[in-house]
Amino acid sequence: MLRRRALAILACLLVGLGSTTLSLAQQVPVEPRDDCGFQDVDAISDGPGDLELACTALREIIAYFRTMGFGVVPAISMRFVDAPADRASPHGYFDPGKGQIVVYRTAHVSPWGLPWSRALVASFLKHELVHMVVWHVVRDRGRLPREWHEFIAYVVQLDLMEPTDLTEILKNHSSIQPFSELLSVNEFTYGMGPEAFAVAAYKMHYQRGGMAFLRQLLSGEIVPPTVGHPFPVFPDETPRR
Repeated sequence: MLRRRALAILACLLVGLGSTTLSLAQQVPVEPRDDCGFQDVDAISDGPGDLELACTALREIIAYFRTMGFGVVPAISMRFVDAPADRASPHGYFDPGKGQIVVYRTAHVSPWGLPWSRALVASFLKHELVHMVVWHVVRDRGRLPREWHEFIAYVVQLDLMEPTDLTEILKNHSSIQPFSELLSVNEFTYGMGPEAFAVAAYKMHYQRGGMAFLRQLLSGEIVPPTVGHPFPVFPDETPRR
């Protein structure tokens, strides 16, 4: 009799514990996520339309690089968050160690004089996705200095920007000249202002053949200046000594 009563009490306790666990589980919010059709992609956001925006941006970047002959199987986590007050970057960042991109869906900035918008959120996500692709494509980490990674990211970002926004940017920055030579792309020109750097980079790439120029940079046919090789080398040039 006592044993039967003890078993009944234990059963009640287990049922209660199960109900409590289920209740706690139901209280923990589950963040919406999407793999965008790729095994190693994880887009995370609780904002309306963010996941669709992320997957569309990812597909555009993959298609862009495939056109240049670079097939990439993405492995990345993409997260949308509101910009923190002490943010180091006004738009977001790519962390290659963690395989993560964070994009700020809100920002108190006006890049190139444009008001912050969903189109700019998508644009800067593409910028960070380019960093991800270049990180995978260029295995020799020392061949492209940081400013050249930014050069490629800004060029593709502007190339895929909404036409009306790109037209406005080029109109408002018509005085900025394209970089005249590879040596002009360096940490000093980048440090003087990323927005001006981006416009000069876009104009240089346009003058040098567009996608063909980017493909040569990524494949190593064009070698940017480095400490060990201080002169720019184009395919038809012989390095000066």
